Amino acid sequence: MSKQKCENDLDKFDLETLFTETTFSIKDTGLSYKTISDWSKKELLSDFQSDKGKWHKFLFIDLVEVLIYKELRDMGVSIAKLKKLKKSLTKPICQNTENFITSTMLGVPLLSCVLGVDYFLILNKNIDSFAFERIERITKVLSSADYSHLVIISLRRLLDKIKIPYKKDDEKFIKLIELLSEEGFKDLKVTIEEWGNIKTIEETSYLKYDSSKKSLIDLIKSEKNQNITINTNSDGKITSIKRNRKIK
Repeated sequence: MSKQKCENDLDKFDLETLFTETTFSIKDTGLSYKTISDWSKKELLSDFQSDKGKWHKFLFIDLVEVLIYKELRDMGVSIAKLKKLKKSLTKPICQNTENFITSTMLGVPLLSCVLGVDYFLILNKNIDSFAFERIERITKVLSSADYSHLVIISLRRLLDKIKIPYKKDDEKFIKLIELLSEEGFKDLKVTIEEWGNIKTIEETSYLKYDSSKKSLIDLIKSEKNQNITINTNSDGKITSIKRNRKIK
């Protein structure tokens, strides 16, 4: 089954085919052939090139694995650290298993994502430990702990990049995923209800102010459900504008 046939048509999705057929190409990764070749030589990836120089296609689960490495490389993580992660990420859940889902640590959360339960890959910044957590656990982490030392990757966002359909969550979950994907997400505060449902999302940010382009009053009126703190120096000039914004 080709990737094109399954776009936006989850009801007709053949999950076993998705996980077992090599239908994806290097172009789907967004990486250059040179980068893929370099990662293969450094043993981060399998060799996708045959003896005759032809590039092989690869599995859905392999593609997501590559996209995870790409995300982390964009953050400055070294190849050496990614190789350590790979040993754990591709470790079989059960010994001698032939099941296409449980064959690696990535299989179960990836399948769950397609079926409607979002999973996040959480790593510490040394990339020496990781876990796959559901959205409920992420909301608890965001509402109760200092997570500046963590790297959080939404598997759903990776599926969006390669246009794989999945069952949607409610609007607050989708909004949270979008915010987590943006730079500066560490300024989010999430309040959750007893059963893990999201009650409120608050975002804290510092605004750039240019009086020649917009008046301070217009800036304040530009957003609803917000609190703004303005700091000035001894000359009365604005030094910073801090905004706390409640996201419905």
